[in-house]
Amino acid sequence: MSGVRSRPTIPTLTESNIHYETNFDKAELFAKKFAAVSSDDNLSDEFKTQREKFTSHLKSQSAASDGDGSADVRGTEGKNDGIFENHELLDALKACKKVHTRG
Repeated sequence: MSGVRSRPTIPTLTESNIHYETNFDKAELFAKKFAAVSSDDNLSDEFKTQREKFTSHLKSQSAASDGDGSADVRGTEGKNDGIFENHELLDALKACKKVHTRG
């Protein structure tokens, strides 16, 4: 081990009788292949429908929040019997998250 590192090259790639020899061409081919794998075209119609429902659900939850942090927290509506306002509980939770202890 003399400290010299060799940089192995990727051999020439061939697809549809086209030869990709330069690093740029190989990178472009890889990019096209990765994009094709990640494409929505590969998803089933059932998955796309579920994703649309989920996205719609998230948007409706976001719209239900007034943006002031007063949205109900996971089914807590009516459970504190007026002892605390929801914004007080949310402020307390945020304060707890800010405090970190080393373990």
